[in-house]
Amino acid sequence: MASDGPESLLKSALEKVVFFECRIDQLEADLAATSAERDRLKAELSQFAARELHLKQELTELQTRYLGARRELEEEQSRNTTLRAERERWLTTMAEATRIREAGEGPQGEMDLAGFIAELRAEVEALRSGQKLERAVLPVAPPQDAAQLAVGMAQEGRIGFTERDRKELVRTARFETRAEETVFAFSLRELSSPHGDGRARAAQRLGALKSREAAAALAAALNAESDASVKPALIEALAATGGEEALPLLSPHLRDRQVPVRLAALEAAVKLGGASCTREIDRALSDESPRVRRRAALLAGSFGPTAGAPLLAHASADSDASVRRVAALAQAAFGGELARKALLGAADDDDLSVRRAAWQALSRLFTEPLLSVADEPSVRRRREIRRLEATPLKPLTLAESKPLEAVAQAAFTPAPVVEEAVVEPEPAPVVDDAALTEQLLSEVASSLRGRTLAELNAIAPEAAVARAAATLLGEGRLVRRNQRFFLA
Repeated sequence: MASDGPESLLKSALEKVVFFECRIDQLEADLAATSAERDRLKAELSQFAARELHLKQELTELQTRYLGARRELEEEQSRNTTLRAERERWLTTMAEATRIREAGEGPQGEMDLAGFIAELRAEVEALRSGQKLERAVLPVAPPQDAAQLAVGMAQEGRIGFTERDRKELVRTARFETRAEETVFAFSLRELSSPHGDGRARAAQRLGALKSREAAAALAAALNAESDASVKPALIEALAATGGEEALPLLSPHLRDRQVPVRLAALEAAVKLGGASCTREIDRALSDESPRVRRRAALLAGSFGPTAGAPLLAHASADSDASVRRVAALAQAAFGGELARKALLGAADDDDLSVRRAAWQALSRLFTEPLLSVADEPSVRRRREIRRLEATPLKPLTLAESKPLEAVAQAAFTPAPVVEEAVVEPEPAPVVDDAALTEQLLSEVASSLRGRTLAELNAIAPEAAVARAAATLLGEGRLVRRNQRFFLA
């Protein structure tokens, strides 16, 4: 019982305390060792991660070098194939020359090589001494009939676009992705589809790829196309993939019997040739279709005042009111005295829609409400015209020139919106034009079917969208087909 006394219990408790203190020291030592091991593993992990990143970079560099070497190999193979074909062509040419020179051959029909070398040596000596060479005229076979020659060349595959040419284009074309290569090869085959819709879709896909390698195939397809509903797609694709060398191919289609074909050819010619196509625009301004004349007037406005003003003066005298309206609005976009002269000339037009468009543009030019004058009697209109002729024009600032871009944009709308009265506009919200332009381009690019102006108005205020669209149209970054905008 004595062992169970207070002293015994106290001693037992002290022993427990000492035990737990020893255990705590041991656990703290284990924790320190574990923390050190953890830190070491973290350091090793960081080293392994850095090593992995370094190896990935080396792998990327090796892949890049491999792709470059492979591309060089393919280019060398293509060059070798071209040189072999050139060698075969020259050998064929020499064989044909040998047949032509049969009159000077030996009795066994073999070429007199020694005589040929002697003749060359004599010519070299004559050239060194400055003597004039006297060449003998070899007998030439009579020329073949042009039709027979064309048939023979077509049978030999020397004209047109053959299956061999298509395979060569597919092999040599370069694209960033495998999907684009597949679409390119498929579209080239679809150009010979028996269905017109298939050929038109193939042309649209090739135009979207904008690969110069497709220009030859599109030119051959356009030359052989008889369906008027397919020709516009081929022409647009050729304009997107070709250069100025494609202009002669478009000339026959500027006089096509179908209006959509003439319109597509006119736009393509201006896109490829720019202001050098004034003769084509002037011819289109005399076209029998008002649609063609309107489009010609719009395109003439993109040439600038120097080249465009004479063409638009021609359009201002057109018998169709819609053509005169477009001509006046296009000249209004020039600004300054050119705009004043054109608009004052259209302000007394016999057609009400032309007068309203002219007076609305004059309201912007002179910054005063003038639209109501369009409905006034001719005496009042002429009085206002004389007053505006004597009113000096202020130099346009950047902020004042933007409404004129909206006037030019109005020319792209088939039916203009006629305002009954001019009211003072409310303060427009501040819009970042650069950001709006990029957003508008992104919206158009994200849609295969393009975007209408009404759809784009959901992005920002209508005036800002119209201004940005007009700017992009003027820069050639957007094109408009009917009511929809597409990337150029």
